[in-house]
Amino acid sequence: MTRDGFNRSFWQSKEDIKFSTDSDDLAFDTIIVGAGITGITLAKELQNRGVKCLLLDKKNPGFGTTGGTTAHINNFYDAAYFEIINNFGKEAAKELLASTRETIDYIKRNILRYGINCDFSSCDFFLYSAEEGQDDQLEQIYAAHQELGLATYEVDEIPFNIPFRKAIQIEGQSQFHPTNYIKGLLEAYIMEGGALVTHKVISDYSNENGKIMLQTSDQRIYTANNLVWATHIPPGKNRFDFLLAPYRSYVFTLKLRDDSDILAQAADLYDP
Repeated sequence: MTRDGFNRSFWQSKEDIKFSTDSDDLAFDTIIVGAGITGITLAKELQNRGVKCLLLDKKNPGFGTTGGTTAHINNFYDAAYFEIINNFGKEAAKELLASTRETIDYIKRNILRYGINCDFSSCDFFLYSAEEGQDDQLEQIYAAHQELGLATYEVDEIPFNIPFRKAIQIEGQSQFHPTNYIKGLLEAYIMEGGALVTHKVISDYSNENGKIMLQTSDQRIYTANNLVWATHIPPGKNRFDFLLAPYRSYVFTLKLRDDSDILAQAADLYDP
């Protein structure tokens, strides 16, 4: 599994795994463009419901964000729950938290159901203020977590040698090997008859009378009743081009000399 970017990802496989099914079938219920964690998960779920799917990717599974993620699975977001409560109300925030918990449980069920070896583990997250101006934001986050019932505690210590002013410990986080996870889902998807085509670019597509026609770079024309773009930004000129902008986060990996005493995640706050 290669991926975009100059540097090699920690999650990148050393060998080029061949996933394509090379199916001659050209008619499907749903075509999903983009074989990252979103596209693959959707394809497997639709397959479980009897929907005939085709997964398409211009590179290989996990080539984009999935292959370069920091691989932590959190029950909170960059948009803090107090902001969500202020903008959308408490009930909406409760629904979001419930769906987030269900997502983590869903990943666990898939790992057990399909026997996926992806180093899944659970841990806590330590969120801290590094500057005085961040203290108020941390207090608002803590108060919102208490209001929603998200297990969060004020702490005096964190398991990292990092200076901080105030800190909270948020339970219920997870982390895993993302490309091993999607590899396990793909193997189950293909074993149960799912179609996957990689290293093919979409050269043309149309929607006429409710029938999708999609042509790939090898001149094959696929048809479907539904088309899903699982590629972040859909192609063409549309409103998303003005609302979304690409950005890149950076991460580096280190090999510890000794086993760690505790498994945890941590981050400081951004200035609002």
